[in-house]
Amino acid sequence: MRLLICFLFCLGSITAKGQNLLPLLWKISFRDTTVGKPDTAVNLHAMQVNLLESWERQGYFSRQGTCKLYTDFEVPVEWMDSVFCLQIGLQCDVKSVYVNGIWVAGNLANQFWTNRLAVHKVNLTKRELLPGRRNRITIIADKLSYTGGKSYNRCILTKGDRELREELVIMLDKSDHVYTDKLPALSIRSVSEGKVDIFVINDYHDTLYKKQLLLEQGVKLVKLPVSKPGFYKCVLIQKGSGYSGDVQWFAVKPEAIRAATREPVGFKEYWRHSLGELNGVVPDFSIVKNDSLSSGQRDAYIISFRSVGNVVIRGYYFVPSKPGRYPAILHLPGYGYGFENLQGFMDSKEDVAELALCVRGHGISADVFNPGFDIPGIWGYKLYDKEEIAYRSIYLDCVRAVQFLCHRPEIDSNRIGVMGGSQGGGLTLATAGLLPEKLKACAYFDPFPCDIRDQIRVRKICVEELQAYLKYYNHPCSFEKALEVQDLIDVKNFAGLIRAKTFYATGLMDDDCPSRVGFGAYNEMKTEKEYRVYPGDSHLAESGIYGELRRFLKRELGF
Repeated sequence: MRLLICFLFCLGSITAKGQNLLPLLWKISFRDTTVGKPDTAVNLHAMQVNLLESWERQGYFSRQGTCKLYTDFEVPVEWMDSVFCLQIGLQCDVKSVYVNGIWVAGNLANQFWTNRLAVHKVNLTKRELLPGRRNRITIIADKLSYTGGKSYNRCILTKGDRELREELVIMLDKSDHVYTDKLPALSIRSVSEGKVDIFVINDYHDTLYKKQLLLEQGVKLVKLPVSKPGFYKCVLIQKGSGYSGDVQWFAVKPEAIRAATREPVGFKEYWRHSLGELNGVVPDFSIVKNDSLSSGQRDAYIISFRSVGNVVIRGYYFVPSKPGRYPAILHLPGYGYGFENLQGFMDSKEDVAELALCVRGHGISADVFNPGFDIPGIWGYKLYDKEEIAYRSIYLDCVRAVQFLCHRPEIDSNRIGVMGGSQGGGLTLATAGLLPEKLKACAYFDPFPCDIRDQIRVRKICVEELQAYLKYYNHPCSFEKALEVQDLIDVKNFAGLIRAKTFYATGLMDDDCPSRVGFGAYNEMKTEKEYRVYPGDSHLAESGIYGELRRFLKRELGF
């Protein structure tokens, strides 16, 4: 049988006794996706991609379409008669896999959301490989997956069905990876000998430090000459008998970071006018009991009110069943999220009322206004018009929700807090800034849209997204004019207005809403505040960050 293909899916990290013959640095091309036989052509349009990092961190994403990934490698001639195991676990749809122009696998669906540690195994022999010569593996892929910032990409070739012998791990000497008074120091733990390349790259994608070391088995300590406030990734790639590597992020003096721009001219007047427009709309508050969402401990309601444009906004409202006056938490949604999972609200036994607000375009408030998740989406909706841009109205929806809570007899209006992450974090900052005297506490995770002019430098694909929105509207203004409108809804500009006690949580591996832009807002605040950095978390908040936000509000609101 020419090729044995094992459709085997396995869990767990790949650690142990083989050598990975495939480099971690590949080439990627969206312009040329052909595969020759033999596959030796030089692709002048190809760019570099590192499998240790997420696609989006490197400027690649699903909207760019089908791509070709490839890398060259060698097989020792003395292994000529061996059987090799190719392990593929990529966060994308793999259409075809070729080795030296020979098809070896295909139709491998992205499993990021179902089983992100799964790998597909294919056995290869000298029929496909060229021992002692240059080999090439080429993968035709589509729909590069969103990951939130952490890469689970693996493409490994070992002799036999073995686990890896090479393993390289970065360990920093601060548990939160935050350095305020000394230079960062990292310990490199290696289980094999070999040369290792060390790169330190800032979040603007500038390589600041590069060094090659000869590692022996064990642990080596390295001091990094980085002292400027900012966020940095340390990338290590080792070439011994095989390839291995690691990536970690760290922060230097994050509280000294300043946002890219100051408050735009006319910002306060713009929002005074907007609040005046909201106050001119009769709220028409409504509350209807929902028995299916109610429990023995809590009564549940669907609430509604009218906001700017006379649009009806709805939300899920949970109140302890026993009579009393309670503190309240306003929960604000992430991008496109409509609080589809309400079980946590239903099961809670805490003495606090909670309003999960579906702002316009989200959940049960998407019946009138619904620009979708893609193009133009919430962010892109009429981005050229400061009166019609979606976030102007959405922030005012949040303000009206606080007015609703203050209107309720069961709510202690002196103990209202607000929380959210991502877009919900941005809405939290905007709400707390627009109503500085109404909120006692706010807690948020990596906010959006925040410090947009820095955001588009750190997250390069944001430029393509904004350009796509302008194209959708037939380019009604220049890119710079669109940014001037963004300045008016940039939540960083509300930060200095906030008076509520504030807690900010950030994940250093978040490439949607990077830590730099979150600190751009945090450092503008003049209120009592605190933050916590989660060095291994992406935008998916793997460490239970939302529980930490809630614990802060529980402490500050007293429930």
